[in-house]
Amino acid sequence: MYKLSKQIQKSNIQTRLIVYYVAFALATVAMVAYFAYTQAAKSLRSTVEDKLHTIAELKVDFLNHWVDEQQRNAIFLASLPELRTLSGVLLNPAALPADHDLARDHLTSLVTLIAQRTTDFQDVQIIDPDGNIVISAATVNVGKSQFGQPFFTEGQTRTYTEGFYKSDLFGKTTLTIATPLFDDKEKRIGVFALHFNMKQVDNFIREDLDLNDPIQSYLITRQRAIITDDPIALSQYPEMHSPAIDLALAGGEGTLAYINHNGIAVIGKYLPLTNQNAVLLVEIDESTALWPARRLAMNIVIAGLLISLVLILVVIILAQRITAPLRALTETASRISTGDLDASAPVLSDDEVGTLAQAFNAMTEKLRQTLAGLQDELHERKHTEDALRESEEQFRKVFHSSPVAICITTLEDGRLLDANYAYWDLTGYDPNNSLGRTAEELTMWDIPHARREFVERLKQKRSLYEPDDHFYHADGSLKQVISFYELIHIRNEDCILAMFYDMSAQKQTMDALQQSEARIRALLEAMPDMILEISADGLIINMVPPKGREAVMPPERFTGRQIFEVFSEVTATQALFAVEHALETKQMTSFEFESVMDQKARVMEARIVASASDTAIIILRDITERKWIESEREKLINSLELAKKESETLRESLASIITTFDLEQVVERILDQIKLVIPYDTASVWRVDDEWQMPIITRDL
Repeated sequence: MYKLSKQIQKSNIQTRLIVYYVAFALATVAMVAYFAYTQAAKSLRSTVEDKLHTIAELKVDFLNHWVDEQQRNAIFLASLPELRTLSGVLLNPAALPADHDLARDHLTSLVTLIAQRTTDFQDVQIIDPDGNIVISAATVNVGKSQFGQPFFTEGQTRTYTEGFYKSDLFGKTTLTIATPLFDDKEKRIGVFALHFNMKQVDNFIREDLDLNDPIQSYLITRQRAIITDDPIALSQYPEMHSPAIDLALAGGEGTLAYINHNGIAVIGKYLPLTNQNAVLLVEIDESTALWPARRLAMNIVIAGLLISLVLILVVIILAQRITAPLRALTETASRISTGDLDASAPVLSDDEVGTLAQAFNAMTEKLRQTLAGLQDELHERKHTEDALRESEEQFRKVFHSSPVAICITTLEDGRLLDANYAYWDLTGYDPNNSLGRTAEELTMWDIPHARREFVERLKQKRSLYEPDDHFYHADGSLKQVISFYELIHIRNEDCILAMFYDMSAQKQTMDALQQSEARIRALLEAMPDMILEISADGLIINMVPPKGREAVMPPERFTGRQIFEVFSEVTATQALFAVEHALETKQMTSFEFESVMDQKARVMEARIVASASDTAIIILRDITERKWIESEREKLINSLELAKKESETLRESLASIITTFDLEQVVERILDQIKLVIPYDTASVWRVDDEWQMPIITRDL
């Protein structure tokens, strides 16, 4: 588009006038067509929405009327005297078996006749109070249980319609109406149920009326299954999905433009049918609905293009007449540009274009008069531009590479011709005293003959690169640099263009980092503990073995493995939790665990600290001996406390003996004190005298 715009701007005036008018005409036609289409589409969409709403209301009314009619049929059939009498006999436990069989045969014939009278019935059933089917138009269903089904539970007390649902009995979607069944004595004896197929529902939901010829209607269950009696549709759409279905299942009602279950853009009316456990969709193909609007837009475009073509022809003729003087003036300018200064522009009119032609002729005359002077001026300007170009080349090479230090010296004696500020800062030379002086006078080289060798190498290679070069600052400090030398030619003299990049700070930093790494490595090797570097996901990145166990615990045994492969699941889980806590809080955390080392149970302490954003350091220390010492100290404290308690008991016993001379009382006190030290359930003290024994006192016997 940008290139086309440039080409149009470079074209002649006549072409630009025609192109501008064509663009304006096309834009106008497009805007009119778009406005007409949007307005017509808006009007059509409103009409279509009203039509869909009307159709949806008719479908709902038809469905509700049909359900109400079937409820009345169910109540009527359940109240038939013959049905009530026979059902009372069949469901009466006190009736004779022969009466049961006779009633069953008559009822089977009766419900079969009812089912055959209309194609709406899937089955007609009589269900006993226990939920078992005792009579059915389909004899295969007799004996099956309907206990727990909503229609059976509710149908025992009232006439109940269970909306569209997937029946386990029939294996497909059905609608069931159940009503209480009474015998001829008005005693409730069971439930009378009518199961309906979807044939009649399919007829009035998907029927093709003149009102909705291009419109499709669908009844969908809450399980997204289509409600129809057509096996092809059931196999083609086992489960239906669209934005309108989602909104209707959520309880919404309205009109929406969307992509339906077939992937077609449609306008649809959706509404939930709560009583029937379903949703209703009424759709029309959006392209079909909006076709009149598109046809109107196409007609406007065609008419507009035809009118524009006629007007374009008129514009071309007018443009040729208007631009004829300009073309003549342009032709004259082209001749003059080729060197024909005798050419003059014809004056074809008295308007602005004629005035422009007269002014152009006057300008041409002045151009002829000044041509000779311009030739001399151009020759002088050429010499000036050559000198300026050489000066600009020197300036560009010397200064435009800052902040790298740059200088220019002569090849033979190293006389400093020019340098930038970075060079003066790097060397410490005074620019006022250094320019024009030789390398020997400035003591640029430590060894005089080294420069001669450098010059010979530069002459051979024309350029040199020294990645590890150095020289001394004016104050005596050493500067580590990367240097580059290029042999150039200035004013018939060989010179050297030198560039230096200061690496002193980087060199010091690298040395400091190496020293720091060496110190850290020495500290790690001196520690007696095992050190692990572990990632947040449990991967062991590095390992330092404990002092003295390098042979049995080599780093390659741990590095590159998951922590669950090295430690037990409990220990590994604790470690990962501690690593996560340390990474989040940036604080040290620790825990203790038991591990088997050298076939002995050892108690280990783990301390974890974050080392980076996703790695942590784990220091493992064997604290078995410390734990043993703590345990022994606890035992010693307990034994001392027990001895103290025994001593206190003995002292109190002796004190009680001293204060009384009653033997039984003394023994009672002794038993009391013993129980403080040694708890017992029963106790007795006996006096033994040769061959006879006599109890002195008993306790809890």
